[in-house]
Amino acid sequence: MGIFKKANNIYITVRDTYTIRGGTSYEEAEEVTITATEEIELISADKVIMQGLEGGVQYGTVNKEEPKIIMNYFTDLNDKILGNRGKIGEEVYLVIEGKNLAGKEADLDLTDNEIDFEYKGERLENDILKGYVFKNDKTERIKLKIIEQKNN
Repeated sequence: MGIFKKANNIYITVRDTYTIRGGTSYEEAEEVTITATEEIELISADKVIMQGLEGGVQYGTVNKEEPKIIMNYFTDLNDKILGNRGKIGEEVYLVIEGKNLAGKEADLDLTDNEIDFEYKGERLENDILKGYVFKNDKTERIKLKIIEQKNN
């Protein structure tokens, strides 16, 4: 089996047969509601229900991989990797590659002694993008503008 679902809420209503076919089945949610016409047993978070052909329902724990940032770099708006962070006045992408990043919040430290950055029109205080929530699991592209260093 090989199906991965990630959501804040999952609702499944079953009348006759509900079949998922794949290599792995993994559900992660704050809330899961399943309605069935036959008797059904639900278990709490961090547990996995695996429907076996002959063994019926089996229970196990979830092996979740922690979110991890592998590398980051800057590109121009055409996705050409920059040898440096670009020039004052230019817009660039900060590209972050990792694993299991979607939905995770992080403070991204972009400290540079020569330039500052703007994100969505706001200068980053102390070169830190605070409270950024990742939208993608593997590759995130964050649009920034390079601006002159603010003298403190």
